[in-house]
Amino acid sequence: MKTTDHRPQTTDKKIKTKVQYLVMAMGLCFLANVVWAGADGTSGAQFLKIGAGARPVGMGAYTGIADDVNAAAWNPAGLSKLESAQFTAMHAQWLRGTDYEFVAAATPSSWGTFGISFISLSVDDMERRSTDTDAPDGVFESNDTAYALSYSRAIGDTWHAGANLRFIRQKIYGNSASAIAGDIGALWQTPHKPLDLGLAIRHFGTEPKFVDESDPLPLTMALGAGYTLLSDSLLLGLDVRKPNDNDMQIGFGAEYTQTLYSDLSGSLRAGYNSAGTDPTDGNGISIGMGLAWREWGFDMAWAPYGVLGNTFRYSFLVKF
Repeated sequence: MKTTDHRPQTTDKKIKTKVQYLVMAMGLCFLANVVWAGADGTSGAQFLKIGAGARPVGMGAYTGIADDVNAAAWNPAGLSKLESAQFTAMHAQWLRGTDYEFVAAATPSSWGTFGISFISLSVDDMERRSTDTDAPDGVFESNDTAYALSYSRAIGDTWHAGANLRFIRQKIYGNSASAIAGDIGALWQTPHKPLDLGLAIRHFGTEPKFVDESDPLPLTMALGAGYTLLSDSLLLGLDVRKPNDNDMQIGFGAEYTQTLYSDLSGSLRAGYNSAGTDPTDGNGISIGMGLAWREWGFDMAWAPYGVLGNTFRYSFLVKF
């Protein structure tokens, strides 16, 4: 005799949702083991940990948001959210006269979203001192760079996945080191429509080696959430990160966007990142703002580091 399944469809959806939560939880446990297994208290290529993009830094959190080309540096899965090609360039006045640059571009296609990005931290005219007398003995330069290829793809209607392949090159005082690294990420648009969850493993790969010394990359696991309110005018973000060379870190913040006139809109941002707190009186706060006109956008962010000084980021973004 043929039987009919009288279970309501809502029950099937609830079961599917629970399975998705379980899969994400299992993935987080696995990723946590990967990060903590490699922890030894030290890491090299520290420039990879500097926050890229004025908008993400102004908010203090971005792993679970990742909705523009800045996702290339935070969670490559977010690149598949792009509806058109995007390009961004950022300059940062970093600590003690150093310059930090970030450039990224991504374009969607029927095969997924492809992207490229570049990060650079350079210091000119660093004072060299004699090992015998500690007297000034000329100057030297330091330059750290990273080039990345990105790929991201939507999986069904609610999942996004992405990865980066990165080449790292460091130079200081006539010596150089290189490494190959990668990032992987995922985003889930949960059934609770305003809520998105994201996770990313960043900076895993080979160890850069200067002469006879090498340190592991700053491997980091990040879990993030994004939540929208007020008809998408208010965006909230939360990040929890575990780097292999430090304690658990937290970042959170908000972005409020309002139409100012016709095609012109403005955004105000504020956030907190515990990675910016240290004995030098860094309080971890950040403040930012942005203006967008049609396909063009300009953003800036301020993040103080106590007695080390203030950092400012300026970036523009264009959509094609």
